[in-house]
Amino acid sequence: MNNSLFSGIIQSKLKIKLLLRFFTNPDSRAYLRQLSKEFSVSSNAVRSELTHLSGSDLITAEKQGRKIWYKANAKHPLFPELGSMAKKCWAWTRSSTASSAGLEPGTGLSAG
Repeated sequence: MNNSLFSGIIQSKLKIKLLLRFFTNPDSRAYLRQLSKEFSVSSNAVRSELTHLSGSDLITAEKQGRKIWYKANAKHPLFPELGSMAKKCWAWTRSSTASSAGLEPGTGLSAG
């Protein structure tokens, strides 16, 4: 996934992926091992980024049984802006990928 729209402001590629994961679909939630498998990175790396993001209140953490579930914090003052940025980045990435593959952006149909 090309995250160049965020990469100028956020250095950690994993943090960018987590922000995109949570803010493109703010009602979704995930737990540590799920995210570790999804991004093919160590659980320690994911834990570190989740700690930073939850420490800044960008995401919330809710313990249910033995799992801690994380999701975007809809009450954070930057929630609307981060959601908008994440969705634009996701759409831009899809459109760039489609164009480079000779597809009409956003459709998956051949441009020719």
